[in-house]
Order: sequence, then structure tokens, then C-alpha cells
Amino acid sequence: MNTSRESADAAPGSGNPPIPVTLAVGTDAELPPGLPGIVHVHRTGPYEPYGKGLFLVRPDGYVGWAGEDATGLVDHLARVTG
Repeated sequence: MNTSRESADAAPGSGNPPIPVTLAVGTDAELPPGLPGIVHVHRTGPYEPYGKGLFLVRPDGYVGWAGEDATGLVDHLARVTG
């Protein structure tokens, strides 16, 4: 049984326990220091259905937060993680 947060062949955000994924879509927006320790960060090129920006995807697949930059992302994570 794999108990690590994620392995090389696992889907982003999967693991034990599953963690949120921050998608950086079509942007080089800077992320707050320490964010990769809280969520998995995945950067990808522009994708028309999403537009450009940052998207916090919850482990259940829903988008929990979105923005053009990281303003508000840390506050949102603090609210939902306690």
C-alpha cells in the first residue's frame, strides 16, 4: 500500500490523503511561498474552456477557487483548512 502523498505515476492531487490541485492555466503567475507544500501545483498551456488563470481544484473534482492571480488564494485555503 502506498502511503505517500503522491507517487510519480499518480494523478495530480491523488494520494493519501488526497490534496487539492492548483492549475495554472496559460499563466506564469507567481504563487505564494509554501503553496506547493499545501497543494499540488500543475502548470499547463492555455485551454479555451477555462481561459487563463489559477484554479484550485478540490479532491472531488470541483473548482473551489479561481482567479487571474494568486490574490486571495492563501486566504481561501486558510478558511477551508482551518
